[in-house]
Amino acid sequence: YERDRNTMNLTSDVTVTTTDGIDAKFKSVFLDMGKGTMKTDDPVDVSRGGSQITANSLSVQDNGKILVFENRVRVNIDAASLKAAEAKGEEANVAQ
Repeated sequence: YERDRNTMNLTSDVTVTTTDGIDAKFKSVFLDMGKGTMKTDDPVDVSRGGSQITANSLSVQDNGKILVFENRVRVNIDAASLKAAEAKGEEANVAQ
């Protein structure tokens, strides 16, 4: 951690798990907490509920609001999980 620059460069395997079930695996990652950005030029693997995105690089901007996957991007969507999420969304709309 570089306190004066408010940055961190992690150079070995990194795994991040969010409270809503997203697992993200990185070979390395550079974080700039002051700017709210993150970047890696190494392969990434992001998954949740049977769906997965892999790419050879990733940049995150605007404190995680914008994710840009680049270079050999592959997306696998688990149809059953997608249908279940859609059904939950429809139930929520009916309840309102």
